[in-house]
Amino acid sequence: MMIGTKRDGAKGHGSGHGGDEGGGRKSRIAAIAALAAGMAALAALNWTHWPANAQSNEQMTATADVLERRLAAPLGTRGWSAAGRNPVYYPGTEKLAPNEMRVVALGTGMPLARKSQASSGWLVELGNGDRFIFDLGTGSTLNFSTLGIPYGEVDKVFLSHLHTDHAGDLAMFWVSGWVAGRLVPLQIWGPSGATPELGTEHFVKHTREAYRWDTTSRHGKLPAAGADITVHEFDFAKPQVIYEARGVTISSFPAVHILDGPVSFRLDCNSRSFVFSGDTTPNKWFIERAKDAEIVIHETFQTVTQLMERWDWDRRTATLVGTIVHTAPSAAGRVFAEVKPRLAVGYHFYNDFDTATEVERDIRKTYQGPL
Repeated sequence: MMIGTKRDGAKGHGSGHGGDEGGGRKSRIAAIAALAAGMAALAALNWTHWPANAQSNEQMTATADVLERRLAAPLGTRGWSAAGRNPVYYPGTEKLAPNEMRVVALGTGMPLARKSQASSGWLVELGNGDRFIFDLGTGSTLNFSTLGIPYGEVDKVFLSHLHTDHAGDLAMFWVSGWVAGRLVPLQIWGPSGATPELGTEHFVKHTREAYRWDTTSRHGKLPAAGADITVHEFDFAKPQVIYEARGVTISSFPAVHILDGPVSFRLDCNSRSFVFSGDTTPNKWFIERAKDAEIVIHETFQTVTQLMERWDWDRRTATLVGTIVHTAPSAAGRVFAEVKPRLAVGYHFYNDFDTATEVERDIRKTYQGPL
């Protein structure tokens, strides 16, 4: 998703390779035809998110034709302009203007990470060249790697709390960045806890100890500075500015989630603003500090009914987790309605063809704005 840019459709298509009319093009056509056939077969079995009879053979053929044209186009021009849709963003192909911000979801899922959906992670890119990561849940590093952004250009990570689905990929991101050429220490901002053993400093210290064999084996072969981690632990209970440089201000404020320690974040740069809840239930700090922000990301958990019917939880457990430990979709909708963002984003649910529509339905009971 992108704030601050009005993007035009792609101007045209073309392969850029004169020999593409041969075997390469035929292979792609065959592959797309096979894909279309597979989609039709899945639809017939009702395994996909559309009804079995929703797409005719003619529609499947048209879809394959559009996909073929997009595959034949040069990187950076592969848009859907012919069909009147917005262009697709391809990583590394679009520079930001000085007053722009881009937010990339590295993971939006649950503690049970899966191949199709990593746990919480958000990359914020700014027009001044700065990049920040908010949360590094399990699987999010893999999605960061696919963007092709050099690890050395991203050395600032902000952790909302220390659950694995929000901090489980810290070691992977740390060591991967060192191996990939990061020449400066990785910087981690994270909250304190009710005791020192429950804070970010303790977490990072013992993560480093756990990977002692790994890092010892690499010393002398890789630049030593990339192995370091600098921890900026801050008081979770105090709303405050925790980062300020190059026109960027990042503040933290308390979140309400199981134990003392979790926080939410707000980033401001020029006229752009980004607010990330981490895990929380609705609270006064979030309402006060997210008002009128451009992008507001708030956790939106599975519905109680989903937890009971799909996970086989009893009603008491489903209600406890779905409405007290986490935020129910209708409650998240009330938060969005109160803060009135330019764009509201719900996350922290299995984004499947059936569950996502049900979550959206419940959000829409209490919020009708951009989502």
